[in-house]
Amino acid sequence: MDTKIAISGASEIADALEKFPEFVERRLLSNALAAGGRVIAKDARMRVKIDDGDLKRSIKVKADRRDRTLVAVGAARPLGNHAHLVEFGTGERFKKDGRSTGAMPAAPFLRPAADAKAGEAVRKIADNLGKGIAREAAKSRAKGF
Repeated sequence: MDTKIAISGASEIADALEKFPEFVERRLLSNALAAGGRVIAKDARMRVKIDDGDLKRSIKVKADRRDRTLVAVGAARPLGNHAHLVEFGTGERFKKDGRSTGAMPAAPFLRPAADAKAGEAVRKIADNLGKGIAREAAKSRAKGF
């Protein structure tokens, strides 16, 4: 399930970004989105209920290689290869000999973190973009552009 959030002033930000070379624009967007993702990742780590540390350490923020305007927050393998089982729980599981190993109830940590911190993440993205645009504009002025 995707979460979409409308940002007021987005058209002004887009106009400001278009004034920079494409590589600068991509870098500014990627850095800002990663900063917002880190807000959600930090909260998700705190929400992991019982953990030996692997699941918490596996929660990462990663930029998409092809589309730098996408950032994923989630559990990285191999430490987080059981994250989906914790997040969504399991039905009753059985061994090969037919013995039940029981079911594991869901203990969501990622979705609640995203829901709780979406507003803060958006503010962090906007703040990071604003500072980045100002920094790049100052660099351009210093170079005489």
